This record gives sequence, C-alpha cells and structure tokens, in this order.
Amino acid sequence: MKHKQKLYCYVDETGQDTAGKLFVVTVVVLAAQRYELEKALEAIEGESGKFKKKWTDAKHAERESYLRKVLKLEGLKRAVYYDILQNSKDYFAFTAKVAADAVRPQANKEDEVAVYVDGFTRTEIMKFTKILRPSMNARTVVKMIRRDESSSLIRLADALCGLLRDAAERSAWAKQLVQSLRKRGFIE
Repeated sequence: MKHKQKLYCYVDETGQDTAGKLFVVTVVVLAAQRYELEKALEAIEGESGKFKKKWTDAKHAERESYLRKVLKLEGLKRAVYYDILQNSKDYFAFTAKVAADAVRPQANKEDEVAVYVDGFTRTEIMKFTKILRPSMNARTVVKMIRRDESSSLIRLADALCGLLRDAAERSAWAKQLVQSLRKRGFIE
C-alpha cells in the first residue's frame, strides 16, 4: 500500500492563438522535492539571464541557456508530462485530461493534489476544476496563479510549453532539445 503524500502539479498551456490548429499542455508533477527544485530553478533563472521572464519575453540565448541547465537537474526526471491537441478548440477538457493523466499514476485516493494553473481567470478555474475533479483519483485543489506571484516551477512549465510548441512548429534547435529531454527521461 502506498503511503499518503501531497503532490504538486504545475500546469501551463499555449496555443489558443492558433484557433485550434495547435495547443500544447505541459504538466510538472512533484512531491517532496519541490522546494529544492524551486531553489535550483531560481538559481538557473539568474545564471541564464532569463530571470522571471515568460518564454515569449526571453531572448533565444536566455531560453537555450536556461533549458540546458535544467537538463542537469536530476530531480526533474519523470516529472514533466505534455500532450499536444491539434484541430480542436476543446482547451479546458484537454488541459484537464493532461493534468489528470500526469497525476493519476502517482496518486491514490488518500493523497492530496494541489494543481496550480497559470493564466486562467476565476471563471475558467471553476470550469477547469469541474472537468478535472471527476477524473482524478485523489483529493484535488485547483489554484490560480497570477503572473506576479508565479513560482519558478510554473515558469518551468511555461518554458517547456514554449519549447514544445516551437518544436511542433518545426524549430530545429527546439526539436533537438526536446530529443535531449526525452533521452534523459525528463519529459513523457
């Protein structure tokens, strides 16, 4: 029997601007190691020059430096999940499905899951929660994160979302980095 645990799930998405052509969801699921990883990610943000910038606001050199340093964080192995939706605008249901699929194998009904979502309004959070909860096998709380209070973990989800979108849109350097992340066991 698994012991009771608290999981932290950081969700970000990109692609609503493509009108359903391409929509990417990234989920970072962590347990006890989250505080150490948060501190390590903050240090990497400073070293890379990315700081607290969103993916779209960071320069290419900052993005690449940041992600190459992230590749060295062993605590992120098997913690990042993503999926890509094409030719659909069912964003909330898809985002909830990806989050649930990422958490379900790691959680049981005694566990608690805190899901942090970036960029949703209160109304969108309520809609997302209504879709998410029935597909979870653990007690779940969904929390909205505003840009000014985001953590290095939600910024990681944002960066990976941006990278995966760039790779899907045929960026050669992004494709190569995604291959490296897969090979090292960082993303599934």
